[in-house]
Amino acid sequence: MTREDSRKSKSILKIDEVLDRIKTHPEYSVIVLRETAIAIRDESNLHSLALEKEDNPEHGKHPKEERRKGVQQLNRALSHLSTLGISVGSLSPLGHTIEPEENNFRSYRKTQVLFGGFTPPSADTLLYHMDQLVAILEYTDEHPITRALQAHIEMVKIHPYEDGNGRAARLLQNFCLQQRGYPAAVIPLSDRELYLSLLGGALEDRYDHTSSLENPSEKETLFRQFIISKVLASSEKLEEQLSARRIYDVTLSHFDHPGAIYSVAKTIRGLGRREGRQGVSVHIDPANGRKSTNRLRIVGDVGLRELKSYLNRTTAKYGLQYRVNPVDTMQRK
Repeated sequence: MTREDSRKSKSILKIDEVLDRIKTHPEYSVIVLRETAIAIRDESNLHSLALEKEDNPEHGKHPKEERRKGVQQLNRALSHLSTLGISVGSLSPLGHTIEPEENNFRSYRKTQVLFGGFTPPSADTLLYHMDQLVAILEYTDEHPITRALQAHIEMVKIHPYEDGNGRAARLLQNFCLQQRGYPAAVIPLSDRELYLSLLGGALEDRYDHTSSLENPSEKETLFRQFIISKVLASSEKLEEQLSARRIYDVTLSHFDHPGAIYSVAKTIRGLGRREGRQGVSVHIDPANGRKSTNRLRIVGDVGLRELKSYLNRTTAKYGLQYRVNPVDTMQRK
């Protein structure tokens, strides 16, 4: 997969098509942040499972507590990156933040480590390698997903911390995606062995200098396709969620009954309780302090035609007039 190929990957193009549709939704950025939180939770579960499989009998006795601590540590690490951005300095304490008990320093490792049959760069060259990685992430003109993949692979290859390198690499990858408005790549526990196998193949070729950002090998391409498929799955999940969250502003006027506005709101909320629906919320918002006019903000799984049908019946009962303004312009499939 050359640079041109990576930009024209069918899966990447499909992701961009999905995001082009849903980015117009007012709640898009909020939902993306929520998906990042889900990725952190799944990441913590992945680590917790690994702990339970270790031979040390002290591990795995309190899986819920381990998951809770893991989520807190990953949240702190994400908050750290969100505040400071990506730099050699901001990445330095990331390992200690993610795994404080196993990283003796609040900076890059000071000793040589080995993992999975690989020998990462020596401790005295870490600053050079991290500076190279940061520069690539800052200046590359690659697609945002390819950029995030580079962060993932190189972070594991460099292995800058004593422990927690895998979690740091996946967190950095998902932060890179978040920076560019893409949802996180969530790797479920059921894919753990496949993920590790594909990552190992990509790392082998990177260490052998037969694969690179611009010219990935076949094994690295397989790893990229795996991660891209997870971003696509997250994107399609976002589209499904947002498609069921249509947003309307309804302005009501000419009513004398003081409880009319609440009756209308109650009726509309009832739409979301029907079988197969994902809920409808209604917020009553007094418009400009005028008692004769009130606005409803309606969010949920209801189409414009259906909403107008209910409004026609409900407002007629109280002699009201209404005007509906669709707020989101997201195109539905």
